[in-house]
Amino acid sequence: MKLYLSSCLCALQDPEFWKDRLPCTRWIPTYNWKSLVSDVIAGITTALTVIPQGIGYARLAGLPLRYGLYASIAPGFIYCLLGTRKEITIGPTAVNSIMSFNYAGPDPAKAATLGLCAGIIEFAMGLFNLGFLFHFISASVISAFSTAVSIQVITSQVKGFFGLNYKGRGFIPVWSGLFRNIMFTALPDLAAGVISLIILTVLRRLKDALLCERKEIRPKVNKILKKTKWLLSISGNCIVFILGCASAYALRESGHNILQITGEVEGGLPDFRNPWLIGLNTTSSEVLTDPTDAAPVNWPRPELPQNIETTTTFDIIKGKNDSGETSTPNAIHVIKSLDIGVIMLPLVSLLQHLAIAKFYAGSRTVDASQEMAALGLSQILGSFIGSFPVTASFSRSAVNNSSGVRTPFGGVITGLIILLACAVLSPALAFIPRSVLSAVIIFCMIFTIDIKLPFFLAKNKNIDLIPYMATFILGIFHSVEVGLLAGTLVHSLIVVYLGTRLSIKTTENEEYIVIRPNKGLFYPAIEDLRSCLNSHAETGKPVILDLTSVLTDVDFTSSKILVATLAAIEKSGSKVAVVADFNVRRILKKVSAQELKFSSTVEEAALDIIL
Repeated sequence: MKLYLSSCLCALQDPEFWKDRLPCTRWIPTYNWKSLVSDVIAGITTALTVIPQGIGYARLAGLPLRYGLYASIAPGFIYCLLGTRKEITIGPTAVNSIMSFNYAGPDPAKAATLGLCAGIIEFAMGLFNLGFLFHFISASVISAFSTAVSIQVITSQVKGFFGLNYKGRGFIPVWSGLFRNIMFTALPDLAAGVISLIILTVLRRLKDALLCERKEIRPKVNKILKKTKWLLSISGNCIVFILGCASAYALRESGHNILQITGEVEGGLPDFRNPWLIGLNTTSSEVLTDPTDAAPVNWPRPELPQNIETTTTFDIIKGKNDSGETSTPNAIHVIKSLDIGVIMLPLVSLLQHLAIAKFYAGSRTVDASQEMAALGLSQILGSFIGSFPVTASFSRSAVNNSSGVRTPFGGVITGLIILLACAVLSPALAFIPRSVLSAVIIFCMIFTIDIKLPFFLAKNKNIDLIPYMATFILGIFHSVEVGLLAGTLVHSLIVVYLGTRLSIKTTENEEYIVIRPNKGLFYPAIEDLRSCLNSHAETGKPVILDLTSVLTDVDFTSSKILVATLAAIEKSGSKVAVVADFNVRRILKKVSAQELKFSSTVEEAALDIIL
């Protein structure tokens, strides 16, 4: 213990230790105006993507739209200090949003508390250097998980895209309900959604098109045209939202309420308060019961019978005292209501974050523990301003990287732009058409589906196809987190099975038989070796067991079974000799009740066993 404390104190006195814990100290001394200009441009550009995606993912989480913006504020400031990758942008993602709704429901307090719990676990894992745990999750399982999540998210937006409102959540209920209710499709909403997808597709391809680029045009003009096309391309989500809001507002002002809109969005900057008290004064009309079932504000709502009482999520968590008044929510009760989500969500968040960090690190090493700590602290502080669970986003990180970001300070610029949006733009968000919002989310998800990988695995008869299909099928028809756990477990079992299988080489001549296992002896594979020894001993020829390739990899169960097998062979009258080095001899002698004889080489054993 003293040695451990001494090493900790020495580490605290080492300047390199603090540079690793505060990576910003490495780039701040060399920061200049050129870096600032690049970061400002990248920060503003990324904000144009963060704002519409945050709004869309808030609805996916079943929360009022403003919480999508709140969730994007704190991470930029925290990651600037603690993050190691300049490209990474932390904020709401489709996976976290749908998992937040599954565990926390449409309650801002529960969602923020879930983010707090996730942050504490992530920060603790980083503190104790537990990044190695994620090495057990294979690339095929990650791909299947991402594809299943994308399909689930697209499924959740089908109702909004077609302007329908029917009961049912999940893959089969939603798609079967769509075919049953297809005749009731709201054509104006469907048209708005389709037009939005077309615009997004055109803008996405615009940056690669040779439109307006000619050799006779001056290089400087060509460069400006390329930059303009690139800016329009990455701002596609914002452009679609602006066009959608303008169209809905113009139709509403002219008396044609034909588009279903999201409804009023409360403006202003977020308050700093305990996560389990977030939204305490929120009226029930602001909280959605299901992001896929919520009727827009301009739809007629059915009247409830007078004898039916409605119950809000806060009533369940807070409870009522003897006088009938609602009591203040208790943090412990809120955390208990989150169930297994407090464990599953941080694991999935870290999985996404580290995958993106590794992608941008390339051949360089990723400090997984530092990234865990940065994400955890972002979640912890963000939860106090109403942030639901967040993690790194691949699409927004790609925009940040392509915008020429120089340092993580670009995230600070993005955070400042979002704060400005909270203060100024909130009233305009009320006119976002529901189908346009669904179209943006669907478009973002389509490009995260990996269609080629399962066909590649099947064509090459790769065993990775088994965990891939387990993850994908359970993710589609049950839940994405269960699919992730099942796929990881299946792949781990396959690895253990393949890693412990023995390849036994047998050499036979007129006088004796030599049996050579090719790797260490572990209990799942010892039965193969025992069967091989017994079958060759029955031939009557002397048997030599060559363990020189085993080295020291012999577990207790294997050594007990092997010693018992050798004793049984000798008792039956057959001759058997063992060739092993000192370490293996020592292990086998410890579990043997009788004296074992060993040889150093096969030739030596052959002489002993024949003579």
